[in-house]
Amino acid sequence: MKSDSDAIRKIIHGAVAAPSGENTQPWKFVLRGNIVSIINLPDRDNPIYNFRQRGSFFAHGALIENMDLLALGAGYRSSVVSYFDPARKNHVADIQLTGEPVFSLNQDAQSLIQAIPKRASNRRAYHVKELSQYQKAEFEHCARLYSGLVLKIYTSLEERSKIAKAASMVERVMLQSEALHRNFFERVVWTEDEERERRSGLYVKTLELAPPQEFVFRRLKSWKNAGFLAKLGLPAFIAKENARVYRTCSAMFVLVAEDTDRSFLEAGRLCERLWLRAVSLGMSGQALAGLPYLAARIKAGEASMIEPSRQRMLMRAYEALSSLVSLKDNQRIAMILRVGESKAPTAFSSRLEPEIIYETPD
Repeated sequence: MKSDSDAIRKIIHGAVAAPSGENTQPWKFVLRGNIVSIINLPDRDNPIYNFRQRGSFFAHGALIENMDLLALGAGYRSSVVSYFDPARKNHVADIQLTGEPVFSLNQDAQSLIQAIPKRASNRRAYHVKELSQYQKAEFEHCARLYSGLVLKIYTSLEERSKIAKAASMVERVMLQSEALHRNFFERVVWTEDEERERRSGLYVKTLELAPPQEFVFRRLKSWKNAGFLAKLGLPAFIAKENARVYRTCSAMFVLVAEDTDRSFLEAGRLCERLWLRAVSLGMSGQALAGLPYLAARIKAGEASMIEPSRQRMLMRAYEALSSLVSLKDNQRIAMILRVGESKAPTAFSSRLEPEIIYETPD
């Protein structure tokens, strides 16, 4: 068995390329011998969208998927030996890394590992190109690796348009709800220098806005300006334009989880696997997460910060999406992921140096 903290540290540094809500990176690590404990940072992610921390748990799942792959590439076998230990505050999982001989990596694993640093949110319009049977089979194979989850793949224009319209309701409501507006714009990173300094948040250049759009977007930072432009119908126009972009893709994936924290974590693993597979196939991806998490908050009666009329708008959109997906009572939508071929993103989000606490094994 190895006990190589430098190698494990490199695995962690590579794994934090995982996606998280508005690039908040809600994690820290405790390294004890060959055990990596992942700790949730509950105040990192968006407090309105991150209902019951499930957005963060989803991100932790993506992180664990990256760790599993990178460990394999470094000659380790990884296994999750515990989840959500109630005796340890904000504990998510313990990952045990054992240095078993790995004589060779198959091409599939190699392609996924190589995709980890390349994976990024691409908010451009994609080429509308039919998903091949081979590509679809590859994505379906990913879903079979995780129990308790359902992957719905939608490829027709009608289906993609319905999902895009529902998902875009979040932007429309955000520009009409003061709490959501303030919450969103507090997390926007406006300059390259600020992005390099903060290394977290939603970098404006990753939004793929044309110069006139960025000009308007910067003025929308003011709630007074947003209120005035709302009277002119700008939120509905922006939502319509966003929906038009969202539906330009080869497929939209809807990831359906059970109503448990563990299932949302597993959904994060599946989403990262799908996204990495897409990258390995020459495709881009964009996660559309807002609507399911806001709807969960509203359904639980914990959305008093959102005006009742705006809540109704969001719920109508979510109900339309749920009808398409045919959810069962114990199921929840964990993520929407659009995939397709596209030009590379204009800009990328940086990552914070991961916080690793070193402890001596018992």
